Amino acid sequence: MKALKRTLFPAIATVVLAGGALTAWFAQQGTDLPNLPAAPSGVWNVLYAQPYTLDAAYTHWYREERPEFSAGYILVLDADPVHVYPRQELNKVLYVGHQTAERINPGVDGNGRIVVLVPTERDANGMPVLDLGSTLMWFGKPALPEQVDADIVAAEHEWAVAEKIRPIRPAEVGDLVAYPSRDELDRYLAQVVMQYVPEESGFAESLLAPRVK
Repeated sequence: MKALKRTLFPAIATVVLAGGALTAWFAQQGTDLPNLPAAPSGVWNVLYAQPYTLDAAYTHWYREERPEFSAGYILVLDADPVHVYPRQELNKVLYVGHQTAERINPGVDGNGRIVVLVPTERDANGMPVLDLGSTLMWFGKPALPEQVDADIVAAEHEWAVAEKIRPIRPAEVGDLVAYPSRDELDRYLAQVVMQYVPEESGFAESLLAPRVK
């Protein structure tokens, strides 16, 4: 997949939009969802990976420490739908290496496909530091990602290794995309969702609405 064309429309915060989408989905489907397995579960496939950099750092709200990053990877993952279903209870936290992943689309269609953002440090050349070929990706214990700290990440990673979670090489890796800020990256993420999870295009289009200040 080539780098998708940029749009000119601003985006709003994913978490606000996801709340409305999830509310509507629960109203249609109810809350009788399959039980979550106790053990850590690896993703099935990494369909697409793309590095990104930003001129301005943003806060990674999916960690207790609230670190700031200006680089990372966009990933399109295929996983067991039991882990992707949005729930009205704690979901299993998605980890990529030694970091929590930020889910972009709500996963309400039930096909197990999700677009996620994984922030990383940058190397001496300013590129994202993440070896996807050796990085574990798994769903750990149910928790609120914003309460996960470095100690929890380390314990979860050790658990995943003990349970023999294996790295999965991406089927396709795109070229680096660079943007001034997270706002522009969000617009691009909307297009990634439209391409890889077309069933949730309505949600993706809402990411292109004017951002609420």
